[in-house]
Amino acid sequence: MLETRRVRLREIVANDFPTIYSWHNTENFRFYVRSNDDLVTYPEFCVEFEHYSAIRPYQYVIEAIKSRSPIGLTYIHSVSESGDRAFLNIFITDNYVGRGYGVDVFLLICRHVFTESSIEEICAQAFSYNEYSLSALQGADIPSVETDEKRIHKGKTYPVYRFCVVREYMDRISKLLYALCRKRRCQQ
Repeated sequence: MLETRRVRLREIVANDFPTIYSWHNTENFRFYVRSNDDLVTYPEFCVEFEHYSAIRPYQYVIEAIKSRSPIGLTYIHSVSESGDRAFLNIFITDNYVGRGYGVDVFLLICRHVFTESSIEEICAQAFSYNEYSLSALQGADIPSVETDEKRIHKGKTYPVYRFCVVREYMDRISKLLYALCRKRRCQQ
């Protein structure tokens, strides 16, 4: 099962579309997750989402265990042609940002993808102005490097950091998840 004491990753179902659409047009989602700042209509969103669902086999709603309500979305994307490297996006709604949920999600999806696929390396990128993403990735104890890429935000140029984990980190990921579960009194 893909869960810790606080979050569960579950398959996306059609009933989730209105919720995901409501996030899709928010400034944070457009700016941090999508590379396109355009607003989309619900029908446009459905077409786009169906397209991405066909090419993203690891795509999940993040659900808060306590409230049983969706609090975000995570997915693997940009799998390399050789199939051994991919990128990860995590979006968590404003009410849950900065509370450690990103660490749980990052570790859960990495363990799942390494267990279920031939992907050898999973990377996540964070813009230096995105303190929550940086905090979640650093909290997961993932090494980072500054890339040559830059992002302009509110007229200023910021570096982009890349955090990558490799399959050999599985023991480390499992230990971190165990520690999260022990701390939060859950079972793995």
